[in-house]
Amino acid sequence: MNRSAMVAALVSLLATACTGNVMDDGDTNDAGLPPLDDGATPPPRDGATPDDASTPPPPDFVDPDPADLEPGVTCGSYATGATDVVPIGTQYRAPELEGPLPTHRSWSSVGWDFRNAFPHSNNLYMHPISARAERDGLGVRHLPAPSVTPDGRFYEHILPIPAQLDALRIGVQGLDAPDTRLADHSDWTFTARWSDGTRELRATLGSGLPFAYFRVRGGAARVSINAAFRAGARIVLREGPRLVIEIEGVRYAIFAPSGATWRDGAEGELLADLGGRDHLSLAVLPDHNDDTLEFYTEHAYAFVDDTRVRWAYDEARGEVRVRYEAHATAVEPGASDVPLMALMPHHARHSDARLADLYYASPRGRLQVLEANAFETRVPFRGVLPALPLADRAHDARLRTLLREVDLNAAYPAPSYATGKLLGKYAELLVVAEQLGETEIRDRLLARLRQGLEQWLSPNDGGPSRLRYLDAWSTIVPEPADFGAATELNDHHFHWGYLLHAAALVALHDPAWAEAWAGSLLWLVRDATSPLRDDPMFPFLRTFDPWEGHSWASGHAGFAHGNNQESSSESMHYSSSLILFGEATGNRTLRDLGVYLYAVEATSIAEYWLDVHDDVFPESFQHPVVGIVWGAGGSYSTWWTAEPEAIHGINLLPFHGGSLYLGHHAAHLGRTLDHLVEMNGGPEGTGGGPDDWVDVIWLARAYADPDDAWARYSARADSYPVEAGQTRAHTLHTLATLRDLGRIDATVSASAATAAVFDRGGTRTHVAYHAGCEGTRTVTFGDGASVEVPARTLIAERGGATVATISLGSCTAGPPPACP
Repeated sequence: MNRSAMVAALVSLLATACTGNVMDDGDTNDAGLPPLDDGATPPPRDGATPDDASTPPPPDFVDPDPADLEPGVTCGSYATGATDVVPIGTQYRAPELEGPLPTHRSWSSVGWDFRNAFPHSNNLYMHPISARAERDGLGVRHLPAPSVTPDGRFYEHILPIPAQLDALRIGVQGLDAPDTRLADHSDWTFTARWSDGTRELRATLGSGLPFAYFRVRGGAARVSINAAFRAGARIVLREGPRLVIEIEGVRYAIFAPSGATWRDGAEGELLADLGGRDHLSLAVLPDHNDDTLEFYTEHAYAFVDDTRVRWAYDEARGEVRVRYEAHATAVEPGASDVPLMALMPHHARHSDARLADLYYASPRGRLQVLEANAFETRVPFRGVLPALPLADRAHDARLRTLLREVDLNAAYPAPSYATGKLLGKYAELLVVAEQLGETEIRDRLLARLRQGLEQWLSPNDGGPSRLRYLDAWSTIVPEPADFGAATELNDHHFHWGYLLHAAALVALHDPAWAEAWAGSLLWLVRDATSPLRDDPMFPFLRTFDPWEGHSWASGHAGFAHGNNQESSSESMHYSSSLILFGEATGNRTLRDLGVYLYAVEATSIAEYWLDVHDDVFPESFQHPVVGIVWGAGGSYSTWWTAEPEAIHGINLLPFHGGSLYLGHHAAHLGRTLDHLVEMNGGPEGTGGGPDDWVDVIWLARAYADPDDAWARYSARADSYPVEAGQTRAHTLHTLATLRDLGRIDATVSASAATAAVFDRGGTRTHVAYHAGCEGTRTVTFGDGASVEVPARTLIAERGGATVATISLGSCTAGPPPACP
């Protein structure tokens, strides 16, 4: 049966009664947008490793082995039991909800009322549907047109305040629930439950789902049009179980069970008796066409009940395969069990899925509709390094002087983020000292890194810092914590990324320490991004949103604008550190998890923080970058200052061997930094404030234009303020190295996670690192070059000649350390 016949048969089955208006012919609105400029096929794989007889087949999607995430520790632990610093607010869990409570989701305010003021939920931005739970049901609205705040700093598709300005509310006649509770969830869906003892409502929504799915019990299904919109609202179609309502140019289609009909209730209210059944769905329609309604009718009874993301790192081809699966159950006989999904730009640009010519506007640009239970993306991964290779040795003397000026005896601050900044500083100095042959300084830095890590991993050592597992919240929190890491569960991936980076470098240099201590770091990995769906201690991928393709920083998402993330670069630092930690400890599950997170978030940053394709930010938003991505939009701001250096810099720091993604869109990066100068009214650092991070901005410029960055640095090399996580030695090392190597060449792949290609004036430098201790590894590149890399060695080759050979780490295990 072809689609038209199937839809006709389904409509005939459902339409046992027909009243009201007929769907307008040919009427369209602005939700139908032109296709994405790049189309929906993967980008050209220029420079990708070519397939030949020796290229292995793409890897299968394999679920992570739980054994790879079991600490099996000799040293290290965490505290348990009562503590004074716990998350604020109240959990709202339905009795049937099992396992750890997910946090850091677009919908986290359903299960956690952080403010003890919203027992139903705060605003939920699932795109294309925005929603909010209230006493009598779920309010929904689609917001196709963005607004920009008068100061020009914030673009938003926000549910207006007060919250009652939703378009429609779906519920049960007479429902008056005291709260709304989280009843179920999957990778990018959730189910909420309302109950007042007599009536019950369940609603399932998901990111990228144009439908919301309901279960109605104890009364008639109720659709209420908001009083603010009733005068202009129009019932476009009332035909058997189908109801289409237009509000402010957006059409909402509601589908009751076959045999049901809609009748008038109180003013602005429509009711349907469901005839002993309980299902109901609502769709936001992307346009006003009759064919679109029929297409959506075909899928209206495919109720999504599970979503799953799976990933596989294809090391030979330098890319990550990601599979998105949505399982649906047909709740009507003969109905389709294939759902509709609305793909975001970072999906569509990297997929060859056959997308429909249907679009939604959203804060993430245009969403394009797909009819499928699953689709795949292929995302390029262009590598990370443990350090940039110092090939130009003209600055060795100056580097040694600057290195010896650093205070290597600074006391570690007690709070977790402050500790992390000092760990990060010492970690970057370690690789500078190694490359200069300053073994005494290197060994002192190793000792300081071990000390800083062990004070956090030893809860009973009497020191000021420890980790604590909170069973009621299924999380590890730092004590003491800063930036709400304990009370709001904020920023865990930021904090843990600094610890993991330090641990990776120690593990590369001290195999005995790694054997004794590295297992205890697995708790932090599982806390931030456990890849195990049935992990009994932590939720699946806590901080990373598998649909949005980036992390969220807020644990509770209790804001009118939804969840948010400011420092995308610290999120990338976490992923890069996870890759290095996995390489250093021989744990491929960790490495591949890190590669997945890094590759996908890099594409999302390019789309939603930078808008490199110029089709996400609205035209009236006059900034080429945002400082914070919100569920409802984006803002040119930070949480603490309006200084341009901070707005840009917080999405650039820290600088390390995983910062290479900054150069993937070098021209656009340069434009954003030029915009900083424009907003600042002068070059970086001219504002005179404490956040004038001139070194941070120079380091970023080096990924866009290494010569320009060097010139700016040279003019002030001895007289600039140093950002808290930086040192003069590391800044000089990075700027001099990138001036020698050139820009990142993101068109060329490599057959190793720790490899990259640079280009200066058409001359490429191929860099590779071998973290293992087994012999020599051959790393092949997509342009045909190959590099032979000895164990724990960083090699740089240019034109077939080796320009740098750097021993970075040791395979010699000393005596096992004593645990405190």
